[in-house]
Amino acid sequence: MAFTRTVYEDSHLGLVHVSGAVDVEELLHIMQSLMEDPSWKPGFNVLWDGLRITELVVSDEEMRRVSELSRKRTARLGPGKTAFLVSEDKKQDIYRMINALAQIEGRERQVFSTLPEAKRWLGLSDVD
Repeated sequence: MAFTRTVYEDSHLGLVHVSGAVDVEELLHIMQSLMEDPSWKPGFNVLWDGLRITELVVSDEEMRRVSELSRKRTARLGPGKTAFLVSEDKKQDIYRMINALAQIEGRERQVFSTLPEAKRWLGLSDVD
């Protein structure tokens, strides 16, 4: 797995690009590194670009761990939107993750298969 993350303060956005096979430990690491970025502010939106994910390896038990970390980080994450950009064949796995995270207050989540759709939903025009 490879990833990059960038926080755009002017756009109030955290952008994460993920590729390759991804497991829960890597997802947790990415989430934590994004929220620990000194430029991150609670309430920023997040765009997860997972179009280059080849495999998403997350069991139900591991999904509960992701959900638990998110609950613990609710104040640091803040309200806002999280868009997941993934290929059609990964959508079901991402929907499972969204359902596990649905209990966390203040965040809207949506899955997209094209960047223009995701950017439009987030109210963005200038982020790659």
